[in-house]
Amino acid sequence: MKKLVLLAASSLVASAAYAHGPEDHAGESHAAHSQKHVMIPEKDGVTVTGFMNVIGSHVSQDIDRGFRDTTLANDTEVHVNVRHTSDAGFAYGAVIELEADVSEDFNEEGLNADKTFLFVESGYGRAEAGAVTDAGSRLSANPAHFARGTGGVHGDWFAVTAFPADPAGGHSHGDSPAHLGHENFIHSPSLPLHEMHGAAEDANKISYFSPRINGVQVGVSFIPDSGDAGTYLAATGKSGHREYGNVVNAGINAEHRFGDIRIEASAVGEYGNEEVPGHEDLKAYELAAQVGYKRLTVGAAYGDWGTSVQHATSDTPDGGYYALGADYDAGIIGVSVTYLDSKYLRNDLSAVSLGVDYKAIPGLTPFVEVTQASLDANDPAIADNDATVIQTGLLFNF
Repeated sequence: MKKLVLLAASSLVASAAYAHGPEDHAGESHAAHSQKHVMIPEKDGVTVTGFMNVIGSHVSQDIDRGFRDTTLANDTEVHVNVRHTSDAGFAYGAVIELEADVSEDFNEEGLNADKTFLFVESGYGRAEAGAVTDAGSRLSANPAHFARGTGGVHGDWFAVTAFPADPAGGHSHGDSPAHLGHENFIHSPSLPLHEMHGAAEDANKISYFSPRINGVQVGVSFIPDSGDAGTYLAATGKSGHREYGNVVNAGINAEHRFGDIRIEASAVGEYGNEEVPGHEDLKAYELAAQVGYKRLTVGAAYGDWGTSVQHATSDTPDGGYYALGADYDAGIIGVSVTYLDSKYLRNDLSAVSLGVDYKAIPGLTPFVEVTQASLDANDPAIADNDATVIQTGLLFNF
């Protein structure tokens, strides 16, 4: 871990990065994995866009559960974007982001759509309805949003990493090593609903985003049931473990520039009612900030989950995380380093990730990412895991 931190730090100290905003990374390798980036059509008409990402992974780790050390995976989406402008001057349309892989991925995506939503936009702001990333995730200034490669500590490293768990009681979905015991850790710097299989993105919701005034924008999403996604037939309304009702997710983001200096800060949170007796309600928040100077951007975030997503007991422990990051943009080459430290159910996780991408030609971006993670279980009878994950890939945007 220390060697990788020193390597990442030396790579960045030797550089100076461009101060870019959260939407400026569209079309780069990490944008395909960012939970924050949502494409809203800017021109009238129908357009088809998307990406194909081929990722090779190799993991060296202490825990051996019989999974392959080297794997090759695809991540492909096709986006249909529709926008019209009315005679009254407001815009409206729809976005359909279709998963185009031949099987489900570790987030159980791949056989249907990633996002489907309608929007209406005017000088008074933008309203959205459907399955799309929540307001808090999109307004957050979390440094993981500018990570290169697969997304740094918010990327795909955990998909090939074995999490400490009791083999008899661990969770398993699709035989992925990431899902055996992963529910006992916070493995990405995000609020609970996004951590839980992207529930913050998949759940049906309505959202409103204000215009950005003097650099400040606010947004709010309402999710009637975090377990209801897609068609009416899938909206059962039944209570389920780790599902929440009447969820309010909101955030505020402020950006200001002073010459070559850019400052961005955010505060986001989500609150909802647990649907199963004996479980804690959803109450979590995150504070984050980024500072950019020319070609260098650095950032930090602190997230507090409280006792969210836990069984209610007399000594229910608080959970949370902090994240650090820096990004260097040298034009055709970009370098980022991100760090995550989290605690949940008294289990500890720390990870540092170094990513490099190269914009070889328009639309084509090779990248490489190295992540080292330490996962320590609270139970001394459960084996801990140290893992080094090397991922390299080729992203094609169209």
